[in-house]
Amino acid sequence: MGGIPPGADAPNQGDRGRLHELQQVLKAVPMTILRIDADGRIVYANEHAQKHLGVDSTEATNRTYDDTAWELRATDGTPIADEELPFARVIATGEPVDGLRHRIQHPDRGDRVLEVSGVPVFDDADEIESAVFAIRDVTDQHEREQELERYREFLSQSPDITLVIDEDGVVQYQSGTSGVDTTFEHPELVGETPFEYVHPDDRDRIRDDFEALLTAGVESTMQTEYRIQQPDGTYRWLAGRAINYLGMDPVDGILVVTRDIHQRKVTETKLGRYERTIRELQETTQRLLETDDPESAAIVALEGIKSVFNFSTSGIWLANEDRTRLDPIAMSEQGASLIGSQPTYAADTESLSWDAYESQTATRIDDMTSQHGRANPDTPIRSELIVPIGEFGLVNIGSTAVGDFSDDDLRSVQIWSNTVESALARLEQINQLQEREDALTRERDRLDDFASIISHDLRNMLNVAEGHLGVAKTQEDISKLDPVDRALSRMDDIMDDTLTLARQGETVDEREPVDISVVIANCLNVIDSEGATFNIEDECSIMADPDRLAHVFENLFRNAVDHGGSDVTVTVGRTDDGLYVADTGPGVSPEDRDTIFDSGYTTREEGTGLGLRIVEQVVEAHGWSITVTESEAGGARFEISGVDFV
Repeated sequence: MGGIPPGADAPNQGDRGRLHELQQVLKAVPMTILRIDADGRIVYANEHAQKHLGVDSTEATNRTYDDTAWELRATDGTPIADEELPFARVIATGEPVDGLRHRIQHPDRGDRVLEVSGVPVFDDADEIESAVFAIRDVTDQHEREQELERYREFLSQSPDITLVIDEDGVVQYQSGTSGVDTTFEHPELVGETPFEYVHPDDRDRIRDDFEALLTAGVESTMQTEYRIQQPDGTYRWLAGRAINYLGMDPVDGILVVTRDIHQRKVTETKLGRYERTIRELQETTQRLLETDDPESAAIVALEGIKSVFNFSTSGIWLANEDRTRLDPIAMSEQGASLIGSQPTYAADTESLSWDAYESQTATRIDDMTSQHGRANPDTPIRSELIVPIGEFGLVNIGSTAVGDFSDDDLRSVQIWSNTVESALARLEQINQLQEREDALTRERDRLDDFASIISHDLRNMLNVAEGHLGVAKTQEDISKLDPVDRALSRMDDIMDDTLTLARQGETVDEREPVDISVVIANCLNVIDSEGATFNIEDECSIMADPDRLAHVFENLFRNAVDHGGSDVTVTVGRTDDGLYVADTGPGVSPEDRDTIFDSGYTTREEGTGLGLRIVEQVVEAHGWSITVTESEAGGARFEISGVDFV
């Protein structure tokens, strides 16, 4: 361009020298310099206009700053309003601009990014006369900056946190955490040593790993897992990969890339606990299935509640035979110390436990104080799980803390309760099969007894009768018929006892409350007991078949009178789980106590040997058991156990 701007006065010799110097300076500046008048026309452009604007300095002075040929756009490619162009802003506001960027479509070099800075020029009246602008091509720089920004954005969204640590262990750089799980808050470590934030159990190991990495040299790597303290004081698991870049640009430090693995570690811990729980559950279930009675099963089930599910305050109740009562069977040590003796639950008592059992509904109670119908209003238990074991019973698990149980806890106990229910159902089935087997055994024994009596006792009596009858016929002596009469009478007794024996062995299905004193009084009206003394030590009622129970006392009383004489004393009393009948007779020798209940056993010539056998059959038909020992008076003491008292 090189001439005098239009409208300027002709310079003198000194001015021309300074102007020449200025022109040489503007040529040397590696930027396009523009002067734009107040009307927006370019009045001056240096030689770099061709490089940046695609026109030479002469052509540039024929244009305005907003010439459409330049296709000026924002750096993101969107059009720019004329008034927003940096040239217009300086002229309009009189304020300088610095480093504003826009895009231009260069005719030879294509899409370029230009950076514009400009200042206003004022006249003597302090009016804007023009503005001077410096323009430079920053396309490469802009692209690098954009790439760097994209990389930073990528890092900010990454789930990893990057640290650069110097050889003294001080953090020099830490990336942002916007891409990290919001549940994880990494401490700000720049300027600090990170080791103090590491969990005490991991700290020495991490220090040793860091020292080993320094010793191993450049580009050596290390991977580890550790826990780091968050600002709230809690710890979170991280996985770290460290690379030694000490002395290497651009890092010049230990580059550590960490990733949050807390959820994975929590899951691994849960899986470990789950595996242990499953193993303990299998072992406890096996023990449960090996039990041979409901009480033992309840004890094993209670142990499982503590060992498998870690509930320390618990108890188990089992239902009685007719499912009208829940009796306490087992309680944990801590439960016993908190509650004391376990209560019994029934339909006629107010309790949340009976309500849950009756409705077969598993219940979680968060606050016992808000519950009506508590069996113990003063209970120290605040939260509780009440879970029925089917029709067999109930599990109670308690805590002194409010809201101490979750729905998962309730589901876990329900699963365990179902397992216990299966074990108890199995035991019940085994017991039923055993009872059936016992009934079949008794039936077989009765048939054996019947066959033995027919083939032996009755045949002997018939032989006696036939012999004496033959003699009577031969000698025509009627007195010879007396033995026949006795034989027939004995045969009648044997047949009566045999029929009784056959009937009494059948299992008792229907039972009712029976007053022992009433049964005994009725028995004494039947047997010949004149002279004998009968005492009832403990009056009580039991669940039994009254008619068949009468056969027990009749035969025991008759046995006492037959062996103890007319002055014998017979006492009936109660034991912890049954009854006893003791007499003052000669007793039963120890060697005979195992055979006294055998069919045909008798020490009397006129006895049938079936009385005590009938007693045993009736007792076993009720599901009880009977033994014989020595009474305090030295006589016989028959003890019946397994009785249900009313």
